[in-house]
Amino acid sequence: MNISIAKKSTTESIIKINIVPNDYLIKVENRINEIKPKLNLKGFRPGKVPVQLIKKMYGKSILIEEINKLTSHELTNYIREKKINLIGEPVPEKSNEKKIDWDKQSDFEFKFRIGMVSEFKLETFSKKIKFNKYDIKIDKKIVSETIQNLQNQFPAIIDTKEIKNDSIVEGKIVNSEKYKNQKLKLFLNSLNQDEIKSFLKKKIGNKIIFSSYKLCDSNINLLNQIFQTNHNSLNDFDDKIDFQIEKISLQKPSNINNELFDKVFGKGKIKNKTEFENKIKESIKSNYDRESDILLNRSIQKQITTKHKISIPDEFLKSWIVKNNDKKSSDEIINKNYENYCNELKWTFIVDKIIENEKIKVENNEIEETAKNQIRYQLASSGIQNPEKELDKFVKNYLGQKNGENYMRIHNQIKSDKAMNAIKKRISISNKNITFDKFKSLSMKELN
Repeated sequence: MNISIAKKSTTESIIKINIVPNDYLIKVENRINEIKPKLNLKGFRPGKVPVQLIKKMYGKSILIEEINKLTSHELTNYIREKKINLIGEPVPEKSNEKKIDWDKQSDFEFKFRIGMVSEFKLETFSKKIKFNKYDIKIDKKIVSETIQNLQNQFPAIIDTKEIKNDSIVEGKIVNSEKYKNQKLKLFLNSLNQDEIKSFLKKKIGNKIIFSSYKLCDSNINLLNQIFQTNHNSLNDFDDKIDFQIEKISLQKPSNINNELFDKVFGKGKIKNKTEFENKIKESIKSNYDRESDILLNRSIQKQITTKHKISIPDEFLKSWIVKNNDKKSSDEIINKNYENYCNELKWTFIVDKIIENEKIKVENNEIEETAKNQIRYQLASSGIQNPEKELDKFVKNYLGQKNGENYMRIHNQIKSDKAMNAIKKRISISNKNITFDKFKSLSMKELN
């Protein structure tokens, strides 16, 4: 087998693969010997079909399969061994599509066009490269607003005797075979305000006839939510509903007490208002620090990427984007986000060089631990506490999804983080105090 590469430009090349019988005959024979014991043909005992008959019947398809596998394998290995900064995937040249006589040909030639970033030298990182990391001031207004949001997020439910515009009304449907005795819970402030007028001032035990279509403005999602169904059409619902009121209540912001402390941070973890406010400040600071790190990393990545003069095969890349995305996604990338898309690509190649130079590795246990932390956070956000018993199962399932895409996504993120940390050790980073409003302004500028 002979593999060669011919450069068309600094960002595109043609890889040519020549395959001769010595490259594939043994593989074809092995494949025939592999299927022979399993082959059942009329007139022959199982496993006793003559090899020549197998070759006549299946030889061409086996040859094509083995040649394709061999070509793909050798092409991938060649790109890896030559450390080619590949973009997208190799594209078969049109010459590959010419008629191949699989019955008579013994030698085969295949050509592939590849796109790649131009060769580049990793810039030196030194203390002369300077960045600011912002310490965002936590003011009383932010703490107060956060506490108010939590009071509304975890409201107190107060039973009342009479319905008002913002009441929560619970009851059952009567005089309907389809919804016989079905319970409904109606949050009136989220429903059509004209239709809820018939509810106002009604009391427990009263009956109301209302239009479900009007009440929900014919919103199927809202109707499904109220009726606990999964219908696709408005016609699947009854319009006129006879409803008997069983409970009336109101939501109001929670008082700042132990009940709220337990709902927000877990039972018994906060003892008083002072501890609660301190914990809120701690959470805000953690969020601010995370946002500050994101801005710092984005600034470093942007400057470092710009500093490296890396060329990209635009025509090749845009064709690859169109081929591998639906029209809406490819239009979005090419027409609106192409520059950012290219900069992200360039950054991945810079990261790879740093990883290679620094001999940095990403271990499997790091990937699993990162996945665990992500799942812990997601479960906690959903109100699920102490998920440790099921965590290993969640992680295994998550990392195995999408043919390992989740695994590689976390792998690449850890790799990028480690490369970023290697950069930070060599450059100058100064801490600077700043207000949150000023920080938001800087953040928006960095995004543009």
